Amino acid sequence: MRLTIAILLFLVFAPCVTAQEWTVPPDRRARLSPFGFTDENRASGETLFDVNCMSCHGNPGRNNWLRDLEPQPGDPASETYQQNSDGELFYKISEGRGPMPGFRNVLSQTEIWELVAYIRSFNPDYRQVVAPARTGEVPDYSYIVLEFMTGESEGELSVKATGFIDEKPQPVKGAGMQLTLKRSFGRLIIDEEKETNEKGEAVFLVPPTLKGDSDGNLSLTARLTEEDLYGIAAADTLIGMGEAVVPVSLTEKRAMWNTVRKAPLWLIITFTLAFFGVVGTILFVLLEIRDIWILGGMEQEKANKNPDI
Repeated sequence: MRLTIAILLFLVFAPCVTAQEWTVPPDRRARLSPFGFTDENRASGETLFDVNCMSCHGNPGRNNWLRDLEPQPGDPASETYQQNSDGELFYKISEGRGPMPGFRNVLSQTEIWELVAYIRSFNPDYRQVVAPARTGEVPDYSYIVLEFMTGESEGELSVKATGFIDEKPQPVKGAGMQLTLKRSFGRLIIDEEKETNEKGEAVFLVPPTLKGDSDGNLSLTARLTEEDLYGIAAADTLIGMGEAVVPVSLTEKRAMWNTVRKAPLWLIITFTLAFFGVVGTILFVLLEIRDIWILGGMEQEKANKNPDI
C-alpha cells in the first residue's frame, strides 16, 4: 500500500519538479562566443535588454523582476543566473520557455551574444573564453562577402557567399544561411533556413504579399547562421519584391485628433454653442448682479431721504 502511494505521489509531483528545471543539451552548454566581449557590444546588449527583457526581468541587480509569471523570470545579475555557462545563456535566450519567448527569430546570433555580454558585465569574477579559431573542413577565410542576386523564377532571391583566402575568392559551400525582413519590432524570417550549394548560393522564395514601403521595397538581411564556424557574415539590401504600401495621413480627413480646420463639424458646432452658452450665462449673471446692485442703491437713497420711514 505504501509503495503504491509513493508511486502515485511521484507521478503527480515529478512533472512539477521537472517543469522547474531547464536542461540545456551538452553541445549547446559548451558553446562559446565567436568574438570577445567589449564595452561596445556590452552597450549594444544593454539596449537590446531594455527593449526585449526589462519588462519581465527588471533592472539587473535590483531584484525588481515581474513576480506574476511562473516560472519566475529572476534577476540576470543574480548568482543563479551567473552560474549558467555562456552557451546556456545563449541557448535559453534563443529558445525561451513558458512565458519567455524565444528570440532566435527576432534577434541575430550576434545580438544574442551581445545580450550575454551585457549580462556578464554584472559578474566581477567572470572571465570570458572565446571560441577557438575555425578548424576542420571549413577553410580559414579571411572574410566572407554575401551578394544578393535575382533568382531564376519570379519571387526567388539568390544570395551568394564568397570567402576570401589571401584575397583569392572561392564559394562558401554547405553553409547555413537565413534571410530576414526588417519590421518595426524585430525581424521576420523569410522562407526556411537554406544551405549554400556548390556555387556558394542559397535561393529563397520571397512571398509577393509582404508589405514594403511606398515603392514596394523590402529591407532584407542575409546572414550565415553558423557564426562559430564562419564568423560574423551578413549583408543588407533594399529590393522591390514586396507590395507597395502608401502610408495613410492621420490629418487627411476630419478627425478628433486633427487640426481645428479639419476637426469634425459636429464637434466644432457643439464647442461653439457650448462656448457661447457659457459666456451668455456668465453675462446674464453679471447683469442680474448689476440690477440687484442698482435696486439696492435706489432703496438706500429712499431711506436717506425719509429717515422716519
